[in-house]
Amino acid sequence: MDGIKKNTYHKILLVSNMIHTYEGGGLPMAPHADPTDGKLSICLVHGLNKFRIMLLLPTLLFGKHIYFKGVEIFNCSSIEIITDHDLAVHTDGEIPALCSHIKVSVIPEKIRMIL
Repeated sequence: MDGIKKNTYHKILLVSNMIHTYEGGGLPMAPHADPTDGKLSICLVHGLNKFRIMLLLPTLLFGKHIYFKGVEIFNCSSIEIITDHDLAVHTDGEIPALCSHIKVSVIPEKIRMIL
């Protein structure tokens, strides 16, 4: 993140890069996102078994997932995601490609995505 911090995660369910609070028809994935702060709000869900995922899903409706173990929220101006195999990536609901390397950056008054 921001070209400085490196983290390694396993069993990632999703990584959501947001500038607004809501995704997918009203799910508050990043409840504290501020579209005017020049930062991405990253919601990372990882390390959960199937039972914990089922417990997590209802909390998404109310933005309470952020208090769930295995959910991390980061704020940064850029993020680079590298996986060991191609994964489906969607941008605003459209699936443009299978990717294993993604860079997302916020530019003042613009969003640039390189897939």
